[in-house]
Amino acid sequence: MFQASYHAHVFGRHVHEALAVGVVDAGVGSFWCRRVLHVAPAHTLVLINVGDVHTGGVHTADAPLSYRMLYLPLDLLTALSPAAPTLAFTHPAPYDPSLATTLRQLHSLLGQTTQPLAAEATLLDALALLTAHYGASQQSAVPAGAEGRAVAVVRDYLHAHWDQPVSLRELGALVGLHPAYLNRSFRQTVGLPPHAYQLHLRIDHAKALLAAGADIADVAVASGFTDQSHLTRQFRRQQGLTPARYQAAYGARHVLPLARPALLVAESSA
Repeated sequence: MFQASYHAHVFGRHVHEALAVGVVDAGVGSFWCRRVLHVAPAHTLVLINVGDVHTGGVHTADAPLSYRMLYLPLDLLTALSPAAPTLAFTHPAPYDPSLATTLRQLHSLLGQTTQPLAAEATLLDALALLTAHYGASQQSAVPAGAEGRAVAVVRDYLHAHWDQPVSLRELGALVGLHPAYLNRSFRQTVGLPPHAYQLHLRIDHAKALLAAGADIADVAVASGFTDQSHLTRQFRRQQGLTPARYQAAYGARHVLPLARPALLVAESSA
């Protein structure tokens, strides 16, 4: 769970390994997703598929942007409903005041420890509504053909070697493509070039270590960053808060029953 108010912060391109469902409470946000810039005033839903590369931030300086998000891991969705892991959203930013109210209620219930049954039931109801109004069968993000297969191989390779220095020449040789051509194809397909995708994987690893309570300087080295300041710069750019703030909010609460999720309150950026 994530709830934040921002005055000027903008997230760089990144992806989530979970289904992201959110709602704008106040102000106006904007985010780039699926090669389109979406403007999101209050009561707009934010629906990001697993693996969708996107940005996010304040659209206008007239008022702070306030919003809340739920990040639903695939294993949680599988436990709740066999069909849920195949859910994909057709529109990243629909304006839907009614469903926005439902998602706010869900967010509030999930923040409590006394009503797990109500929280789980409301989550299932919300997923059913999202599926009915904005759902579609999950499609592969990798196009067919030789280029699509090459991108899939490179992506798997980066997942297996996220902590190691990897060159474009090495990746090109892996799939038999010129490095420049591979870099362009990967970016067009995934939304990030290979080096930025590997950075995203390192941030994900750092988040897991921070949640487990590891020392931040050790996390930086273990996650492939040169030092703690390098980790802090990249982490805040992607996550909207520093590793220390993330750990304070999320540490020791990474694995919880559904009714007791961690609540992240991000830093405002003036």
